[in-house]
Amino acid sequence: MPKPIWHREGSEEAEPSASDDQCLLLLDLRNAWPSSMQVCLKVVPRIYIDDPHASIPALNPSRQRQFVVSSTKITPEIERGNREAFWYREKMLENMSGTWRTLSGPAREGTIQLRGIRLTPRMIEAIKIDEVGIDISVEDPESDRSHNLENSIFVDEFVQIKVQITNRMAQPIYPTVRLLPSLCNRPVNVALDFTRKFAWNGTLQQTLPMLDARSSTELIIGATALCRGEFEVSASVEETRLWKAAPEKDERESKSNGLTQDEGRESIRQRERADTQTMMDAVLGAKERRIWHSRRPYIVTVRDRSESDSE
Repeated sequence: MPKPIWHREGSEEAEPSASDDQCLLLLDLRNAWPSSMQVCLKVVPRIYIDDPHASIPALNPSRQRQFVVSSTKITPEIERGNREAFWYREKMLENMSGTWRTLSGPAREGTIQLRGIRLTPRMIEAIKIDEVGIDISVEDPESDRSHNLENSIFVDEFVQIKVQITNRMAQPIYPTVRLLPSLCNRPVNVALDFTRKFAWNGTLQQTLPMLDARSSTELIIGATALCRGEFEVSASVEETRLWKAAPEKDERESKSNGLTQDEGRESIRQRERADTQTMMDAVLGAKERRIWHSRRPYIVTVRDRSESDSE
């Protein structure tokens, strides 16, 4: 059982998991047999796909030039959504299985057919792990121990808001981090009013150096709560500019001698496949800067020091 579920049920023995790598999956199962049966399901954690917008392969691998143009123009958003739905569904089915067996009558068993599952955009958002992870915590600068969700900070005392950014992709990014502290359970026009409520040292938006692939970095700013209450801290990461890989040199172009007949045919076939791939990826539109948001805000409870002493 994942720790976050125990925590939401009020268990004091399990602390909330730092890495939210689990999601809740609901399946409707129908027993068509006249006897009762036992079902065993192998659950799937949340999924990370390095390139969820990769082109969908042709049904016949030998026909690499297969390309179907729809009679109606498909927008880049719809094409990206279709590709995400395909790859996340395939990845989920790879890590998920189910079996059944009867408990009465003739002994029978089999596997559960899961190929009929279809993922909606909301389901994809719940099951996927973002390319950029954002973890927020509040720490006491005079202590090595960070506050968890059950702890609180005190009025007029300095704390540090730490944001850890993890790049899970295979290419680097140029991140710009934005912090958004606000009041809990308030309308938007009131929640962002920080007069005599919350103060911080520095700017809430900072541009960081290039973050390498499969690496992490941290952003720390000082903050002080000026009154009691509950605050929430959210964060977002936006690409400052797009990263472009250096063009790769073709080894065949560096050859001084001519190609043989077989090599020439293979070169033509590879060039045709590359052109077809370019056509298939062109429907995604021009590459744009992306933005990632923290999945849930970090809740901070602010109390008076006198209340803590009296307890």
